[in-house]
Amino acid sequence: YFLDYEAISSPIPLYNGTRPWKFIAMQYSLHVLDKPNGTLKHFEYLHTTKRPPFEAIGKRLREQIGDTGTLIAWHSSFEEGRNVLIGKMAPKYKDFMNDLNRRMIDLKLIFKDRYLDYRFKGRAGLKKVLPVLVPKLSYDGLEIQGGMKAAETIYDLVFGNMKNKKKTEKWLLEYCDMDTLAMVRIYEFLLKTIK
Repeated sequence: YFLDYEAISSPIPLYNGTRPWKFIAMQYSLHVLDKPNGTLKHFEYLHTTKRPPFEAIGKRLREQIGDTGTLIAWHSSFEEGRNVLIGKMAPKYKDFMNDLNRRMIDLKLIFKDRYLDYRFKGRAGLKKVLPVLVPKLSYDGLEIQGGMKAAETIYDLVFGNMKNKKKTEKWLLEYCDMDTLAMVRIYEFLLKTIK
């Protein structure tokens, strides 16, 4: 399970029980491989209403992930923090969200001290590693190309008076999808490398 959240924050708490500047997951992308070189499946969710997102995200992830399998994230402490908050705000999913954290692996760590390449320019960010290892896959051409822009766009989509909501939703889904697809392709690159 390759998981990536997009989240928003605000100096004024957005929902009862949350704190100022606390990142709240509003979107995720989930790519699923049941085995190496297996068929890739994709699930996604984008919260577009002012209602709290915690219950909806917990429910969908519970249905899509279940009780077995490894979760892979890039800079997993971010996803782990969102899982904790979802569990706190939607208590019936607390045990499940905590279990996701126990099963999580941070793919980024491999590129901090085990797989180094001068072309990463001393960085281990997804957008530094991807063009070196998987140059055919690119964020170029996407309307949204970074997490901060995604966060601003989600906030405007949910709490602003945005026009072209459908187009904006499409752009957000494409961006988050690219984050998890990039992890899948890097994972596949690593499998080939170690054979």
